[in-house]
Amino acid sequence: MVGIVWFNQVEYSMEERRMAMKKYGMVYFLVISFLLGGMISIQNVQAQQTKSAQYNLTWVPTGTSGTTYGVAVAAATLINKYSPIPGFPKLQISVIPGKGSTAHTSQLVRGEIDIGLSSPNIARDAYAGKDEWAKFGAKVKELRVLLPTTIMAAQIYSLWDGPVKTFGDIKGKRLGEMSKAMSMQKVNAAIWKAAGLDADKDMKTTYYSTLEAQLDALRDGHADVIIQTQGYPSTGPMELFTVKHCRVISVPIEIAKKASEEDVSWYPSTMPANTYPKQDYPVSTVGLVLFWGTTTRLPNEVAYEICKIVHQHYKEGVEMFKPFGQFSELFKDFGIPYHPGAEKYWREVGWIK
Repeated sequence: MVGIVWFNQVEYSMEERRMAMKKYGMVYFLVISFLLGGMISIQNVQAQQTKSAQYNLTWVPTGTSGTTYGVAVAAATLINKYSPIPGFPKLQISVIPGKGSTAHTSQLVRGEIDIGLSSPNIARDAYAGKDEWAKFGAKVKELRVLLPTTIMAAQIYSLWDGPVKTFGDIKGKRLGEMSKAMSMQKVNAAIWKAAGLDADKDMKTTYYSTLEAQLDALRDGHADVIIQTQGYPSTGPMELFTVKHCRVISVPIEIAKKASEEDVSWYPSTMPANTYPKQDYPVSTVGLVLFWGTTTRLPNEVAYEICKIVHQHYKEGVEMFKPFGQFSELFKDFGIPYHPGAEKYWREVGWIK
């Protein structure tokens, strides 16, 4: 007796059924293989796209004579050399000298740059939308910390054989000051205020738009004394101290303490001896810590990769520029959040608790 089965409402013999199942089974196999192959191909394309993706980023420190420029160049050199690390996109960093942390913070908010030098007091006001920052609306909430920069401090220089040998000698002399448009000039102004001095009345003050111009004024005899708040040791002062015998003037400790009360991120500080040539004595001053700012527009994996390369090749960065290494001890609350990608990495290595 021949067995009969029902298959799509048509009578088939067992032999015909077996032949049909074999036929359709092969079709099913081919369809599944095609689909799986397509999925694998898509995954390979996506992986290839991730591997070949490149981010061209702008990194903005202050002028070329400042410490932050050297730090930025060292960081960019490491990133351009070691990126991409496995599983991450290729990064290419261009370092562009900027005008100061206020300008950089504004550029970050407007989306004109990717990474820029910022300071806690400016970033706090921007993030809160205070005063002139209110016009940016919700964009200010995109500001984030990538990593600390370096130690900054007010530094007062004079020629060794010039008329200014102590802080008390500055009154009445030709002072080369930073432009009031520079955010770090606020530290200088706080020092004069704490000392009971008015830079526009008690000194013959010229405001310079760049740190380089200040140094030139002292070197060329157009200023008796200059004041700069920046990192140390800095390239410009180092060159000046190499060609001229200069001194660094201490800010009296009681004045440094009073000036530090102007902002919660400032503190009385001591610049170590031998920071500059022939400076074999410590210098009391006002210090603060700046940071490299970015925004939430920077992808998490990019922020993570930047931090990982900078951390893993830390010693090489110090060999390129010694102040590069200061950031490892400067992690703190800067008044705005860390970037999620950066925070993830710094917590992994224990530099943020």
